[in-house]
Amino acid sequence: MANVIKLKRSTTASDVPTTSDLADGEVAVNLADQKIYVRNGGSIVVVADATAGAPTFTSATVSGNLSVEGNTTLGNATSDTVTVTGRVNSDIVPSSNNARDLGTTSLRWKDLFLSGTTINLGGATLQSDGTGNITISGAGATLPAGSKVGADLVAKADSETGVTKRSVPLYVQVSGETVLGTTFQFAASNTVFTSWMNSSGTDFSDLYEQPLFTF
Repeated sequence: MANVIKLKRSTTASDVPTTSDLADGEVAVNLADQKIYVRNGGSIVVVADATAGAPTFTSATVSGNLSVEGNTTLGNATSDTVTVTGRVNSDIVPSSNNARDLGTTSLRWKDLFLSGTTINLGGATLQSDGTGNITISGAGATLPAGSKVGADLVAKADSETGVTKRSVPLYVQVSGETVLGTTFQFAASNTVFTSWMNSSGTDFSDLYEQPLFTF
């Protein structure tokens, strides 16, 4: 026949054991109050209280798997810390859109390591092919060699457009004022026509005051 182990217990409301009732480390239960007590040295400590809505423990260690259902609060003050030694095995998704921050202006995360190639910032994307470095400072951005604005390389670029060349559309009467005749491409630092040749190769820019056109 199995042995039955019974803890010291009381069915009287508000009845609390004393150090005379319990040996050090011994447990007692008040069934009316739904509380569990233990003697810790010269004190009686409440280690569980069902009337608080859930059992309350001063400390607990779970050696196996732990599943918590419902809302979960970790810590009740900013002085509390949460240490995560294990690895996160799920997505981390905020409870509502555009309402939660990651860090603050005074408490910032350090480095950010991503294996994806795109960062979405409010609908705009930053995309990387895994090569080159961009350095951001208070004076502006330093781009790696071969960087482009659109399809144009950035190298000794024009201070206004940021590109190495400037495309200038030309509309002439023969094609109509709203029909593009041709597009001239200039170095970013040189946007001056100094001569004009007709289709036969004759220079007739002397008909105009130099420079002919400036952009």
